[in-house]
Amino acid sequence: MMCPKCGGNLVLNREFQLVCEKCGNIVSLAFSLKRRWKNNENNFKYHYIRRPIKKLYFRNPYPSTHYRIIQTLQKICSRLGINKNVRERTINIYFKAIKNFKNPRPNYYRLIAASLAVALRESNMLIPPNEIWKAFLEDGHRFSKTDFYKAFYTIRKYSSKKIGLEEKIIKYITYILKKIFENNVFIEKTQKKLSTAKKRVSLREYRFLLLKKAVQLTRNIDWKSFQSRSPIASALSILYIADYILCKKLDIEHQILTQRFLSNISGVALSTIVIRLRMIREQLTGNLSE
Repeated sequence: MMCPKCGGNLVLNREFQLVCEKCGNIVSLAFSLKRRWKNNENNFKYHYIRRPIKKLYFRNPYPSTHYRIIQTLQKICSRLGINKNVRERTINIYFKAIKNFKNPRPNYYRLIAASLAVALRESNMLIPPNEIWKAFLEDGHRFSKTDFYKAFYTIRKYSSKKIGLEEKIIKYITYILKKIFENNVFIEKTQKKLSTAKKRVSLREYRFLLLKKAVQLTRNIDWKSFQSRSPIASALSILYIADYILCKKLDIEHQILTQRFLSNISGVALSTIVIRLRMIREQLTGNLSE
């Protein structure tokens, strides 16, 4: 039997209820309730007849706590547009983490959030961990950002895929660009600036050239000294420099992407972007005029 909500397998719990393995949905009673004649008297007693409706997998399901947590995961994944494969991988990492976690009473919502961040890191959907933490906070699950990142770095060792810093920054660049070009106010301002430029370029061409230049700059940097640094701040700094070079080529007076705008749209502190910008400019002094 399959769950009508998510299509997962149904298992039998202690109360003889059919419960979905994945989402925790209680579908129905596993046994039919019928009347039985008792002691040849005119009283009837209802009881469970031990005859299952259909063939079931008789194994112990997860405790009710985990059902609630998996339901929360499904809700947040559907809100963020995360696919089924990533959800299943998140649940696998989550149960591995519980088995090996030293704390006897962990915050399970913090663990599932960290497991989701690790599963997304394995896939091509590189949503920043900060956004996952915010999604759980909006849903009413309170745990500090520090605790979330501690769990994330602990659970990360269960990941089967290791991503290099350069690849990670390029993925963040594409993610941030997508977020920027979803902003209607930015699109209006950019179209006005591009219309006044001496070299006419459409918004789509500008986006392509910006991505191309940002990837070129990323490939030209030696990232060994940036290993312990935040890749999001590096991606934002690269985008800022790429926009600076592109605006010079197109003869646009004022730069399109500002540091303040990048800080607001990403949630990264302005001071962090400024410091990272200085570090990256030192390595790109020869490439800024290209």
